[in-house]
Parts: sequence; C-alpha cells; structure tokens
Amino acid sequence: MHVRCLRGGRRWHRAGGRACVVVRGYSTAIGRNWKRFLEALPLCEPPPHCASRQTLTHRGYDMPSKAAPPVDNAPVKSPATPPKKITIYDVARAAGVGTTTVSRVLNNDPAVKPQTRDSVLATITALGYRPNIAARSTGGGKSRWIALLYQNPVIHYIHPIQQGAIDRCRDADHMLSVHSCQNTGQALIDEVLDIVDQLQPSGVVLTLPLSISPKLIQALRERQVSLVRVAPAGLNDPAARVYFDERSAGAAMTRALIAQGHRRIGFLAGLPEGHPQPDERRQGFADAMLEAGLKVPAAHMGCGSFHFDEALAPLRTMLSRKQPPTAIFCANDDMAAAALQVAAELNLAVPRDLSVVGFDDSYIARIVTPRLTTIRQPLHEMGWEAVDMILRGQATPDMGYQRVLPYQLVEGRSTAGLPAEG
Repeated sequence: MHVRCLRGGRRWHRAGGRACVVVRGYSTAIGRNWKRFLEALPLCEPPPHCASRQTLTHRGYDMPSKAAPPVDNAPVKSPATPPKKITIYDVARAAGVGTTTVSRVLNNDPAVKPQTRDSVLATITALGYRPNIAARSTGGGKSRWIALLYQNPVIHYIHPIQQGAIDRCRDADHMLSVHSCQNTGQALIDEVLDIVDQLQPSGVVLTLPLSISPKLIQALRERQVSLVRVAPAGLNDPAARVYFDERSAGAAMTRALIAQGHRRIGFLAGLPEGHPQPDERRQGFADAMLEAGLKVPAAHMGCGSFHFDEALAPLRTMLSRKQPPTAIFCANDDMAAAALQVAAELNLAVPRDLSVVGFDDSYIARIVTPRLTTIRQPLHEMGWEAVDMILRGQATPDMGYQRVLPYQLVEGRSTAGLPAEG
C-alpha cells in the first residue's frame, strides 16, 4: 500500500482545513487524527513520482508544515522482467532448420525425415516451446480442430467417449470441439453442415444416433469431410467406423444365463425392430437361444425404449404371467434397474427367484442392489480410437476402415443358477 501526498507546488492539499491523503486512489480526510491514522499504516516504499520531502514514506512521520524530514531516495525496484516467449523462429534457429520445417513437424507431415523430426522435437522440448494451436488452425494449413457431434445426452454414454477423444487430441496437440445436435430431418443436416463450414475441422466424430443416419453421412460425404462413426455393425456404409461387436456381446450374456441353468429367458429391447443398435443386441440373444435349442415365446419379449419409466409396464406384464421367465436380459442398465423394482413389487427376490442382467456397465449398474451383471462397453477407447483414425488419415468417407474393440462381461450379484430343467 502506498500513501502519497496531494500537493500543489510545495504545499499540502487540505480538505476543509484537514490533511488529505490518497490511499490506492481514494482521497481520505483524516483531520486531527492523522497521527493515529498513519500509525495504522504499514511501512511502504514511496512511488517514484512522490520521492520528495512532502511524501509520507514511513508511519510515524509528523505532518510537515513547511519542511519535512529527508527521505530515502533509493530507486524503487521494478518487477522482474518476464521471460521471453519462445517462438517458432527460436526453435528453427536452434535446430538449424527453417520455420517451414518446424511447422511441418508440428503438423505431422510424413515427408519430414525421421532424423530431422527427432531433432526438431528434441529442440522443442529443450526450449519449452508451446505452439499456438489457434494460430496454426487459421494459418492456411491443416486444421487442428476435431469435431465430436452427439444427439444422445445420456451422460454415461457420451462422457466417456468425449473424454477418450480429448485424451487423444491432447496427445496430438489438437483441440476437440463438442456439439449437441437437437434438430431432426433436413434441419439436422443443415445444422451439422453449418458446424463443419464454420469450424473447418480436420475430421468429424459421429456418435449414436447420428452415426447411423444415412442421409447425414451422405451429406458429409458430399462435402468430402473426413468422418468416423462410433456405431454398431448394423448400418452397411463404407464410412470409417469404430465399434465393438454388440451381437457377440448379446450372445455371450445369453450363454452365461443358459450356463446357469436358465431356459425361460426374457429379453427387453430398447427400441422396436429396425434400429441397428438394439437389433444387434436382440440378434445376439436370439443366436444364443437358437444355438441352445431354446424357443422364445412372444410373451417373453418386450420393448422399454431404453428408459427406466417406460420399461416398467412391459416388465410388469412379462413377469406377471403364469409362466414368467426365470431370467431377463435388458438391453441397457436403466431398464435392468426397472426390472429390479418390478421384481420387488411382485415379491420376487433377485437373484433367488429372478436373474436380471443389463448392458453398458453404466453407473446405475454399480449403485443398485444387487450390483448388476452387465456388458461393459469400451466407450473411452472408442472415443480415443475415433480421433486416432482421423489423425492417421483413415477417416476417408469411402475407404471402409474399421476398428473393432473388445467388450467385457462384468459379473455382478444379480444372477444365480437354476436346475437344468429350469
């Protein structure tokens, strides 16, 4: 804190006959209590423009009338000069190359010789150079932005994918732009194309359900946009795709129930037939039942729209029948949680009277009692791999690049064995 005098020539300014000081820009009239006021102030250095005998620099000085004690006129220390910002020119000079070569290394140009690349990267590390991503994105070269588009706001689905994409972007010095698309039909296509036109990304990641929209994919293809779909195997399109085999996962879960002795197994789909993702899980269930020679009556099939509330009614119908299933496979964890509630309503103990399994391994599977047996989707890995495909030039719309990731069957406490006769 500085306390300085207000002076005109060699006289103190006064406010109504009282001494007046300025504390951080505020004028304060202190009257006859000025000594007490000054005693409360800390020691301070005088500002340069007030280094004179009229300046208060130490608490306890008497207010001068015509003269004041001499003060220390030592120069005020200026703040330390901030370190110089390292530029691309500094890197080029230290590495013995041109700025164009440094830029090509930063943009992962495959034409740069490995020895040159290693030398430039080592120099960047040694100097602590931090390139300006935004400037590089608008400098006429390849964009450093990647766009991730979603229309499914369910947090346990989109968040891991987004985090995986962010992690890969960070590794490659790229930036991720995330967009929630809420329109439908042509308005959705216009919205997505507007995002692409404004951002000019180096690639686009489409998540469900956008990734299974043929019209949207075709519109992006016509714009020659690099894109990767996070999508199941149901949509036959050559656009690049990262996925896990949901049909195989559905079959594996069903086989696990059959191995425990269950024969009457119900299935609650998320959407009616005709949608690729739920069809894959439903088909996997049907594959395993057919493989075991087991029939599935229509009364043991239902649809719950992937939502807890909407799953309650079909579950009550299914489990109230004369011969209800002894196990039920729900196409996601939300509906499996609904099955636990309906079982409690009907005084069915899980897993003693009814085995329940889900799909996704969302947080719901971990907070319900008993803990659900479910399928863990590699969501984080799919986000990471989708961005990696863009960075490696494998996101061309018609080349058909695909990456298949493993899933995991997570055993909880919601299933139990039955005698072979079920």
